[in-house]
Amino acid sequence: IYLTENVRSILIPSNVWYLGDSQRFQAFKKITEERTFVFGEGLPGRVLASGKSARIKDVTVDDNFPRAQMKVDIGIRSGFAFPILVGKEVAGVMEFFSPELVDDALITEKMEIVESIGAQLGRAIERRRAHEERESSEERMRQLCRHLESVREEERTRIAREVHDELGQVLTTLKLELSLLDKKLVDANGLGGRTRMMLE
Repeated sequence: IYLTENVRSILIPSNVWYLGDSQRFQAFKKITEERTFVFGEGLPGRVLASGKSARIKDVTVDDNFPRAQMKVDIGIRSGFAFPILVGKEVAGVMEFFSPELVDDALITEKMEIVESIGAQLGRAIERRRAHEERESSEERMRQLCRHLESVREEERTRIAREVHDELGQVLTTLKLELSLLDKKLVDANGLGGRTRMMLE
């Protein structure tokens, strides 16, 4: 299975496999797991470009099957692939291979079944993407709420500091004024004692 990532024009191997004989196809598996494909390149790239199933009757003579052009025997002869569609977008490509040449009639017969599987996989991918998008949106919302709370707290602190500073200045000025008044009233009928009480 190949999946498209953020750049929808590149197919990346998912390393999901089923091998009937893992030893026999080890070289093919290794080559495939290391390979990405672009529009039109190889069997997966053809499917990515067209959005439709494709097949290769004999990979050993196909000019557009780069994995067969390696100097290693990959052990396969025929192959077909179909798109995993999310709406009309190709989200991935599934490939199937045979070590023998496969008759066109057999491939055609199975194509409808595998295309149905591709549509179901596409819906699963669509649900996964929607879930990931929802989680991402929720995380952004949580971050925004934390940021707003932080901004509110900073604003409260700033306002409290300003009020404290202004009130401190007013009280200091008032104390100075009362002190001056106290000095002026010391001689006047005992009023100086009352201003001293206010200063304390």
